Amino acid sequence: MFNELMEMCTPPGPGKAYYRPLLCKGNRENIPIFLVGINPATPIYPEQISIEEYLNLIQNYDAFMEFYKATREEEGKTPSSKTRNSINMFVEWLLSKTPASIAETNIISYPTETLALLKKEPEDVWAKGKAIFYKLMMHYRPNILIVHGKSTVQMLADLLIDKGLITDIKRNDFLNTLSKVDYSANSPIAQFNFPEGEPCSIITYQHFIYYGPNGENSSRFRERIEKLLIESRLMIG
Repeated sequence: MFNELMEMCTPPGPGKAYYRPLLCKGNRENIPIFLVGINPATPIYPEQISIEEYLNLIQNYDAFMEFYKATREEEGKTPSSKTRNSINMFVEWLLSKTPASIAETNIISYPTETLALLKKEPEDVWAKGKAIFYKLMMHYRPNILIVHGKSTVQMLADLLIDKGLITDIKRNDFLNTLSKVDYSANSPIAQFNFPEGEPCSIITYQHFIYYGPNGENSSRFRERIEKLLIESRLMIG
């Protein structure tokens, strides 16, 4: 898949950043859990490293994080953003509950420092970013999508409808299910089936900046995740 990954990561033009398809904690051959945001927030450019170096970097989670921190420090920023710190805490918590691999990916895999800058990118940049996400989703066929951010939820619903993966329910009903923030043990979880029938469950979360130190602001969300892991037979023990 190296050549495919190179094609995915190739910048959309001169002066543009590399696409970032996914980062993975665990075995990249089988990834049953996707953590899905709207787009990566730290662009990396060909002027910084070659595409061969970049491909090696994004296939090594720890090495990527070290590069990410160093890049931010060179720009006079803190080593990690508040959102990144929260995502790191959540991923570490999730790994304490499941042996399954976890992919950090995005509906649009083209990185920009802000959502406002993403909105200024042309349609072809968006289209390739969405195509990359869909290709990864169809390749790995994850059991669980953890989708964070309102815009991400809306884009995912549009993508699943466009691809015919949710044809039996209305878009508004689907969005209503995805936007539930109750997280009680019996709160509804949106689901769809891949073309060969494999089920995928979707649970949503607000922006991770609200996750709280060590996740104490999000205990009900984590309880619902644990129940979903049990239902999907991905829970440790």
